[in-house]
Amino acid sequence: MRIDYKERPVADIDIYYQWQKGLWMDIFDEQIKLIRHDVLRALEDDKLIFYLSCPISARGGGYHCTNVEIAKDVERRLLERWGHRFWILNPVNYQMESGQGAGLLHRHMKQLNIDEALLEALPRPSGGDYMRMWTKILVEDQQDNCGRLFSGYYFVGPNDAHKFFYHSGAKNLSTALESYYSRKISIDNEFRNKFLNDAKSTRNFLCFYGVKSSAFFSLGCHDEWHIFCKLNQKRLAYAETAILPNGDPGDLLSGYFDGMQFNPTAVPDTMSKGYGV
Repeated sequence: MRIDYKERPVADIDIYYQWQKGLWMDIFDEQIKLIRHDVLRALEDDKLIFYLSCPISARGGGYHCTNVEIAKDVERRLLERWGHRFWILNPVNYQMESGQGAGLLHRHMKQLNIDEALLEALPRPSGGDYMRMWTKILVEDQQDNCGRLFSGYYFVGPNDAHKFFYHSGAKNLSTALESYYSRKISIDNEFRNKFLNDAKSTRNFLCFYGVKSSAFFSLGCHDEWHIFCKLNQKRLAYAETAILPNGDPGDLLSGYFDGMQFNPTAVPDTMSKGYGV
């Protein structure tokens, strides 16, 4: 039987999720240690750290592996443009329940001496399990829990995704999407089984990557947006002084969407609660 708990992953950030306690929580705690180790190592190398907020699940007509490919392409292009002083925490590099992340899951199971049969008998992790992990990584900093290990967030946008599809050399987006779709049908059995001879799924795929395909359409990204906003609110409150009664804007986390820094009018009201409860 699944037992969920409505709690704050970090006590002084007003965000609640539901997650499993027990074996899966132990595994996620090991994953937190691994990711935090990589973040601290990048800081020791004097890097500026950005978190990449990107769709991963297949919600809305997308395809998980395509989302992973887009996220890795965005990471590559950002590092080419920004250079060696930056390090990007890309969540697709730390998946555990995908084919790419199976090694991490087995590593944690071995470390904790967890039998695979016991884990298989439990409900699968939900969005709340994952967002507990990412909230702790993004917020906790051994100082004031204002996310001070990070310099900013980059939220993937539609133009980021479109640049990935244009790798085929197509002259317009329709041709680029169709070229990618045809190639995946020919080489990816899972993709072929999902989309071939299914007109509705094919249309949803082309629609998602043609006019959506951004953090705006991802529940997890909505959670990360709320974390970003709450951390900046907290930073402003901590910086309030007689000279700066409204806080210090120079202490805010930087935020980018689709290649550009956020418009100053950007507000969290347009976002769902994501996996928050």
